[in-house]
Amino acid sequence: MDELLLIWIAAIESGFAHPDDWVAWADRQIERMDKPPAWILDLSLVHTADPALEVLWPATDKVARIIWDQLDWKGLCLGFLYLCFERGDLTLLELRMQAGDQADCASFRIDCEEFYLLANEITGAGPTLPASRPLIERVSELFKPLADLARQRWSQTTKDSA
Repeated sequence: MDELLLIWIAAIESGFAHPDDWVAWADRQIERMDKPPAWILDLSLVHTADPALEVLWPATDKVARIIWDQLDWKGLCLGFLYLCFERGDLTLLELRMQAGDQADCASFRIDCEEFYLLANEITGAGPTLPASRPLIERVSELFKPLADLARQRWSQTTKDSA
């Protein structure tokens, strides 16, 4: 369950999961369980991200920190950001800047500069990397493994396992 909670947290923090998503999931869990935990009941009643996160974080336990590393937490968050972009919720510039910010604060395996340099191509600010391929193609290539991870983990949230 902790892994599933961390997936929900990453999806909510990135803006990919919407209230209808977590409320419907929580409602399905409530219907399936004889005695659902209080946090699932609470989650079914919240309709904005911050309160949902306030319910989910305390529901994880110490095991979650171990699972966190196995999940590739930052990769998962960045993958969900890309799925937001694909869905039209973020512009290419917003995607690049948010990804750069997240990679910067987490010492991610993809250096934040890769994200920022591509953002510079959009804004014309700062240095850019010379490239022979279109920007969107390079962005898609950079995010592909992250988006694949997010898609795979997101499919876990649609299963009716508790």
